[in-house]
Amino acid sequence: MVASNFMASTSLTLSSLIGTWIGTSSNNEIVGRIIYGDTRIPITSIKYISILLFFLLAFASFIQSSRCYVQANLLLSMPKAVVPEDFVVEALVHGANFWQVGLRAIYFAVTMLMWIFGPIPMFLSSAAMVAVLYALDVNNKYLHDFNDSCEDEEEEEEDRNKGVVRGFQQQGMVYGTSEIQAAAVTSTIMLSAVVAS
Repeated sequence: MVASNFMASTSLTLSSLIGTWIGTSSNNEIVGRIIYGDTRIPITSIKYISILLFFLLAFASFIQSSRCYVQANLLLSMPKAVVPEDFVVEALVHGANFWQVGLRAIYFAVTMLMWIFGPIPMFLSSAAMVAVLYALDVNNKYLHDFNDSCEDEEEEEEDRNKGVVRGFQQQGMVYGTSEIQAAAVTSTIMLSAVVAS
């Protein structure tokens, strides 16, 4: 959550700086000599506006990511409330997706920033970005299948429930309580197992 807020404020700050740069820039001969490519005012404005749009997209995405993480935190920490885990998972997945979009917008803003210096730096930056995104997106590791462990946990839970029922039945026989209470406990445990699955 802190990282999302930091990235959002950084994106907003960079957007403000670029907006100020657009407002105060003038056509300079020194800049025209340094930069290879088209330095006319309309093209330069398009370059600055495209960078600004990517930073604003990053800002909006990071803010939405923070919102989703706060919502998941709220759902997890509500006292005396049974919140379905699907709600928490959905909020976390949305937060991660917005975080991903924000990072991609920052990556592409860097490529657009290189466009200011001409088409060759932009091409080199784009090639480097493709290599970086390929390295980030490709996964060669085998992911563990968690379904097998879920079945084992269900079997352990059934054994635990049977042990609880036996314990209640033994206490009922020792203390003279009726078998109706044991049957009620058994049905409650079975009902909770059905609701949990």
